[in-house]
Amino acid sequence: MNKNKKVLIVSYLFPPIGGGGVQRPLKMTKYLSTYGWDAVVLTVDPTYDVSFDESLLKQLPQEVKIYRAKEINPYQLLNRLRTSSEDASSTKEQNSSQPIKSSYLSRLKQGIFTFIKSMKKGIMIPDDQIFWIPFAVRKGIQAIKEERIDIIFSTSSPYSTHLVAKKLAKKTGLPWIADFRDPWTQNMHRSGLRWREKLEERMERNVLKKANVVTTVTEAFANNFTKKFPEIRRIEVIHNGY
Repeated sequence: MNKNKKVLIVSYLFPPIGGGGVQRPLKMTKYLSTYGWDAVVLTVDPTYDVSFDESLLKQLPQEVKIYRAKEINPYQLLNRLRTSSEDASSTKEQNSSQPIKSSYLSRLKQGIFTFIKSMKKGIMIPDDQIFWIPFAVRKGIQAIKEERIDIIFSTSSPYSTHLVAKKLAKKTGLPWIADFRDPWTQNMHRSGLRWREKLEERMERNVLKKANVVTTVTEAFANNFTKKFPEIRRIEVIHNGY
């Protein structure tokens, strides 16, 4: 019998999505069985992303199970609106007898596009992936029940990943590790909105307080987390590449 325990790795960024952010959860999924932990993955159903690399999936052992949760992706919606508006404008130039209704719909779509884009900083908090959260929680509960998960491990960014894991830990009572590949509110890439940064700081504090263990990638990150949030129960450094 397989005596390994099971860890649910919650990571929005995961193959076939490509890029630097997928390497840490990908390699953990690949190698954790060597240390007595079989990985089960909870990630997004990648219907839309700027980068895909199907070859990364070949690195995974065949027995790894991946649960993919759908999301409402605002960028996919924006691109559809933009494309349909551009197509409508092109058709109008080619056919001057186009009905007024088509022109009105084109302006309406462009207006919606502009509104959503301008409201991004005030609505999508802590990041653009917030609309994934309810679907991921539902799929995560399914994975935990079906796979008999022993522990939850979430890795950011995006930071919405930790909000998913926090809800799963609360609903199931399972221990939870929150992994930070980059700082959250101590990151140079901030919104610049004081009220939003205060809100995100409260969100971050709650995540760090609730997690049984916090992991990050450098000693400097760990020291900064501890100084700002002394209520962290335990923090460990797992360097990238090991």
